[in-house]
Amino acid sequence: MTKGVVEKKTPEEIAELKSQWRVDPCWDIETTEGFEAHYDELLAYRKWDSAKRNQVAKEYRFSAYIGLRCHIQLDVQGFFYWDVLVKSVNDKVISFERESDGTLITANIDHILFIMDWRSENYRKEE
Repeated sequence: MTKGVVEKKTPEEIAELKSQWRVDPCWDIETTEGFEAHYDELLAYRKWDSAKRNQVAKEYRFSAYIGLRCHIQLDVQGFFYWDVLVKSVNDKVISFERESDGTLITANIDHILFIMDWRSENYRKEE
């Protein structure tokens, strides 16, 4: 290879790099030596993968609340719901039922600022 010329990799080589990186994404894939010609593609891939991992982590974290009575605060106009029963979490949406009147409410997971199990020491209702 001539000095200063960046060699393009085959789609198979790029797929193999992505596969190896997904196992242990401890480096910025777009800076991988030998793949300089694919910087933009690999940067976009890392950002996409990171966003997907974050979303999966949110869904998993919130799914732990299914069936629990909670307090939830949304960043949309500062809504705050007390004593809701979390019904489901899927496709970036959490559904819950307001216990005071049975109203079903859905919200985008990204809008949730605060969710706490009502049994928490700081928010426990007096028996």
